Amino acid sequence: MKLGHFTLFYQPIFSSDRKIVKYEGLVRLKDGERYLTPYFFLQYAKNTKYYFDITKVVIEESFKNFRDLDVSFSINLSADDILNHDISQYIEENLSNFPKPSNITFEILESEQIEQFEPILEFIRKVRKYGVKIAIDDFGSCYSNFSYLLQIRPDYLKIDGSIIKKIATDENALLVAKTIVQFAKLSNFKVIAEFVDSEEVFKQGREIGVDMFQGYYLGMPLQNLVDSSENNLILKNR
Repeated sequence: MKLGHFTLFYQPIFSSDRKIVKYEGLVRLKDGERYLTPYFFLQYAKNTKYYFDITKVVIEESFKNFRDLDVSFSINLSADDILNHDISQYIEENLSNFPKPSNITFEILESEQIEQFEPILEFIRKVRKYGVKIAIDDFGSCYSNFSYLLQIRPDYLKIDGSIIKKIATDENALLVAKTIVQFAKLSNFKVIAEFVDSEEVFKQGREIGVDMFQGYYLGMPLQNLVDSSENNLILKNR
């Protein structure tokens, strides 16, 4: 596994009227002619020295590729990333040199047990000074701590795909999604639905008040970015 073999794909995130509003950077490992998702390498990376190096690659590539574009984008961060002094310092150094930090969203994984909460809050306070936005990713997948959401007060709440993909067929999943959306609306958070895999799921999500949508049904992760309104190439991943 070599760092030069890692690259980013970009998955569009859509508004309720199907317009692209931002992109999420997703790391991939080039293996011959294939590109492997984190499922195939992330756990190995976490057990080796590679994990934080991969995080740096994601940050570096994202900032480089979007530097000259007025386009909003997201970067995934784990609690381990944030608690690593070298990574948090690297992020702040890059933010200080980025022309429009308000285009950046850091997505923090809710599915990880956060044991050191105050350093997470301190990191969020620091990056918000630059205008960065915060999303909580995979919400509903694990313990779903509503109380810590009120301390973080994220800009976006991403409902986990395990819930979203069932909302058109499972009343319990629909109830959970409705509850999360209602809580988010009352708390002034925007809601993003992940893993939207059909028209039925998209319509149901829109009906219960989801603000934005992400999933293979609407847009696949791609290496290059295309302006959907004019079908022009706006970023060729280097």
